[in-house]
Amino acid sequence: MVLRSLKWRGILGNFILVSLACCLVPLGCSKKEEEGQVTVVSWGGKYQEALFEFWVNPAAEKAHVKVQGRSYTGEYNTITRMIESETVTWDLVQVETFYAAQAKEKGLLEEFSTKIDAKNIAMKYGLGDLGAYAYPVIGWSYALAWNQSVLDAIPENPPSPNGWKDFWDLDKFPGKRALRDVPQGNIEIALLADGMSIDEVVEQLYKEQNLNLLERAFSKLDHIKNEVVWWTSGDQIQRELESGGITLAATWNGRVWNARTNPLLKNQHPDIRINYEQAILDYDWWIIPKGAKNPMMASKLVASLYEHIDGAVSFAKTMGYGPPIRGWDKSVHNQVLVNIMPTTEKNMEAQLASDPVFWAKHYREITDQWSKWRAE
Repeated sequence: MVLRSLKWRGILGNFILVSLACCLVPLGCSKKEEEGQVTVVSWGGKYQEALFEFWVNPAAEKAHVKVQGRSYTGEYNTITRMIESETVTWDLVQVETFYAAQAKEKGLLEEFSTKIDAKNIAMKYGLGDLGAYAYPVIGWSYALAWNQSVLDAIPENPPSPNGWKDFWDLDKFPGKRALRDVPQGNIEIALLADGMSIDEVVEQLYKEQNLNLLERAFSKLDHIKNEVVWWTSGDQIQRELESGGITLAATWNGRVWNARTNPLLKNQHPDIRINYEQAILDYDWWIIPKGAKNPMMASKLVASLYEHIDGAVSFAKTMGYGPPIRGWDKSVHNQVLVNIMPTTEKNMEAQLASDPVFWAKHYREITDQWSKWRAE
């Protein structure tokens, strides 16, 4: 009887456990859904509003992924501290090239579980060492731009500038220049202005990592240093272009789009032009921090973003940055959009693609040199 009693108690206990497990299933599903929510972090403001409205939200819906938006302003130390302290609360983060490369090198990133065919990514030289640890969000260019009304006022009426040699030609194009107050991009355009070809810069600066070329670049920058207006924000350089206070500028292509073409703006400046010849092509990247709670869902979302070309194009029309999806320009019939975006097949061919590995490795060293040079 004791054995039979124990047996029935065991059966009854198992029944109760199974029943409890069944009762808990809905709660378990609810928790699972909560864990499946992807926290997506980008630059905030109108940029992030457009990114989510036109691209992220439709792609997430298609992939059956719940997303929650967060914004930041590039506090990369915050990401690193999260990872190192194992307190990661962000699943998918938009970062700049140098941080993506540094983080990958230091083992701070999760590998994307859903791979994207490199043939579908609008990059001149491919993903390189970033491999499956980062995928482009947008393509953007540091390009030569000007206000045509300023050039028309020059007595000799020079033709439109074409490349960085013209940017350095103070006789042909008299007046102020505008450069972003950072070394990345400016080192390359100085070398191009000094006669190096795009292939030579790639081979000697990026691949061979010949830092002796820095002296050549700074020497070339000395020629125009006294004529340079140094800009630190997109709003600042856009105002400079619109006001006609400078003759030639090196600027983000998105600011030319905003000043010239963006239909959301009331005051248009059709005289503002851009030339992609020898421009510096760069990208922002999606990364998944090491220890993210939902890496698989984040990976699934990015794969869906790459399948949603219409969303990428709608976002590009709003903000002026190039879709990272190869062949997107074949899917639209707006020639103005195609001509002015940096990631079309034609415009990519004319540009120098920035090397993330080079800048990740030497960013601090070159920035220190830049600061000393600027203070002289």
